[in-house]
Amino acid sequence: MEYTIVCTNPRQNHEPFWGCGGCGEQWASRDTLDEAITASINKFPYRSRCYRKGADHWEPVELSGSDRREYVELVRKEWDL
Repeated sequence: MEYTIVCTNPRQNHEPFWGCGGCGEQWASRDTLDEAITASINKFPYRSRCYRKGADHWEPVELSGSDRREYVELVRKEWDL
């Protein structure tokens, strides 16, 4: 997985942030991102498949094949709740 940590465009006048390229949500710090991941896993336990707890923060786990397809379908169903 790739991270975009800081915008390097000198014409942008904003603070660095963590953001999701899929949904557009943004977090002001790594700690708030970790809190959001924890809350998501607590609400939807299957989401823990995509993360592992590192020494200080959650880290991504890449899914592939049928695991990824199943996960994507479960996330889509969240919007129906």
